[in-house]
Amino acid sequence: MRLFAAVKREFGVEFPLSVLFEAPTIADIAARITAQVGEAAAPEGAAPDAPGFQHLVPLNGVKADRATPLFVVAGMFGNVLNLRHLAQQFARERAVYGLQARGLIGDSAPHETIETAAADYIAELRQVQPRGPYLLSGFSGGGITAYEMAQQLRAAGEDVATLALLDTPLPVRPSLSRRDKALIKLAELRTQGPAYLRDWARNRIAWEFEKRRGKQTDTAPAGFNNTKIEAAFLRAVGQYDTPRWEGPMTLFRPPLDRHYAVSGGNHVSAAREYVFHDNDWTQYAPHVEVIEVPGDHDSMVLSPNVVVLASELREIIAEALDLPDNDIATAAE
Repeated sequence: MRLFAAVKREFGVEFPLSVLFEAPTIADIAARITAQVGEAAAPEGAAPDAPGFQHLVPLNGVKADRATPLFVVAGMFGNVLNLRHLAQQFARERAVYGLQARGLIGDSAPHETIETAAADYIAELRQVQPRGPYLLSGFSGGGITAYEMAQQLRAAGEDVATLALLDTPLPVRPSLSRRDKALIKLAELRTQGPAYLRDWARNRIAWEFEKRRGKQTDTAPAGFNNTKIEAAFLRAVGQYDTPRWEGPMTLFRPPLDRHYAVSGGNHVSAAREYVFHDNDWTQYAPHVEVIEVPGDHDSMVLSPNVVVLASELREIIAEALDLPDNDIATAAE
């Protein structure tokens, strides 16, 4: 972030951090700056400028024509940097592209609907792979956009061979009932005793104070428009009318966090959300397959846990594309 902030100060050129994947050397970045400001000739040996993609980010340097590429939509904040670990697991076999949000860096307005985001992502995706079969995935909230991309590609007559959601929740999750909220408070009171009431009152007062001050807490690095991206995403999913998906779909998720037992035999996580084996997707995608992988919501896509996720995803892709077993073994090595 400091490097790119300095580039912006010195040359008036603003790059997304994804340029580090596309131009991984000083010479390459210098060539990008030169192309923007039109001054000195590009350094000898520098890589040519890549297509001006706004969303598509090559994550592992593999050529798209080597094998059917895998496309992974970034999570709610629209940043693909945490998907680098997953992409590297496929470096021996296929290109992996991240799809980042519009407006992550700079002044562009983020997408306000899931449908328009999906359409714009598809437009760039097709510049790399004009025809199916497509391998689509999405991390966390990005899985919702991947889900809509699959709908639009299928409607256009294309084959979506793989749709893999990486611990993606429903666009709108059910709210906790009053009874279940009361059961959670009772459970905490039993566990913590009188200290629970004291801590609850202290936290409530602090929350009210911050709300009145209108203070927004954002611990993300300077330069990322996380707050803007998150707000637009939440508005978009709030109005998304989730369509039914009759094709194959795989949900990868970490072990369930059954933190509280509540009414009706249900459970609630430590984050105060209902826990479902399938993240409640079966009602929309009746053929969803659930695969549990190690880690938690964030660390499942990071090393070392990502090795298991990539291995499972590799098998799903191989089955969808009808690849021979020896190809899978070679890639895993």
